Amino acid sequence: MSEKQSLIGQEIEGTVSHIAFGGKGILRYDGLVVFVPYTAVGDVVRVKVREQKKSYAEGLLVEVLEASSGRAEPKCPHFGICGGCQIQHIGYEQQLAYKRDAVVDTLQRVGKLTLDDFDIVGTPQQWHYRRHIRLTLLQQQGHYALGYLAAGTHNLVEVEVCPIFWELHDPIVSQLRRHIAQLDIAKAATRAYVSLTKNGSGGLIVCFDFDGKAPSNASRVIQDMIAGVPTIVGVHIASKNYRDTFGDVGCSMTIEGLKFSYVATAFVQVHPEQSAALYAHLMELAAPKQGDKVLDLYCGVGVISLLLAKSGAETIGVELSADAIAQAKANAKNLGLSNASFFEADVSKILGRLLKQGFDRVIVNPPRTGLDRRVLHALRDQGPRHLIYVSCMPATLARDLKELCHGGYKIVSCRSYDMFPQTAHVETLVCLERASSE
Repeated sequence: MSEKQSLIGQEIEGTVSHIAFGGKGILRYDGLVVFVPYTAVGDVVRVKVREQKKSYAEGLLVEVLEASSGRAEPKCPHFGICGGCQIQHIGYEQQLAYKRDAVVDTLQRVGKLTLDDFDIVGTPQQWHYRRHIRLTLLQQQGHYALGYLAAGTHNLVEVEVCPIFWELHDPIVSQLRRHIAQLDIAKAATRAYVSLTKNGSGGLIVCFDFDGKAPSNASRVIQDMIAGVPTIVGVHIASKNYRDTFGDVGCSMTIEGLKFSYVATAFVQVHPEQSAALYAHLMELAAPKQGDKVLDLYCGVGVISLLLAKSGAETIGVELSADAIAQAKANAKNLGLSNASFFEADVSKILGRLLKQGFDRVIVNPPRTGLDRRVLHALRDQGPRHLIYVSCMPATLARDLKELCHGGYKIVSCRSYDMFPQTAHVETLVCLERASSE
């Protein structure tokens, strides 16, 4: 096809050959790779081209001319409009196949790494599994509208349900909306976020985060909300001028027989059953024994550190969040595990000094951006023989593994966990080892 020819605005037809990382289907048309969301492998589709580059184009699905056997009926009435889920239209076995292929392809393409043995662990809990979600509040027509931002836009979709978080018949959104409508928006922030978190005991915690001033009547409305909605047991509010908690905002979870407490604003894995499976496998890989020294980087509320400490290892957890470290220390005290210590610090600034103490293994669970270059280089040059990496982003994982493997590590185990059914995301657990600890 000549570079002067443009397909923008035209409709084309083709068959989807596979799914790219991120959930978009791929079809090929006259030398172009065309990315089309909400398609499944084997679909014959009509697509409208909306953007075109030299070697690829972005398309909008116009019609499924012939549906593949891999398609499924989405449960959510907002699917395709809300930006939360990308692959509800794909059957679960096909979702797992897509994620398995996406991780393998990314490790090969970005990291130049080939895996001898790799699998993905699925889950029977494919709906209403999430521990927490975050909704958006926007001022519209004299009140706050509540919902998700539409895919690729800043437009609000006023959802009524979210089946990856709660049952379809659950009235919580309409109950919330009724109380939120009473907030006085005069002089208040034009935008805010509302996080809903399951507390582990059947209750729900609501956290408001205002981009500016809170509504002047927020305290009264929140108190009415707790009194009027039995499911809501606690509310946390943060804004430019106001911060407070109402009711009980504590949460808990039990993993490997240990009960962990945390506040609703803390980061924890979103899928209870899958996170428990991942932690169990991590413990098998780490194989901690009495007297081992383990460094747990980006430790959060201390789950991995304390699981290892229970087996007799001496653990040190490092985390930048002061609130998370306070909770980790409280968990250690409540569990009676004095062989776990926790420090609030920027990992990139102290890792070099820490590694000089000598550790039997290091565990890293960084954010989606992966390891900071200073952290990566310190591990590459000074890291112990055993290293375990937990990642929620295949691209940054592949980038970091490439560097670590160039530094002498080799991958001895790699397994993904479907922590996010109906979405394009996946969690991966990698165990690395090198011949010596020099």
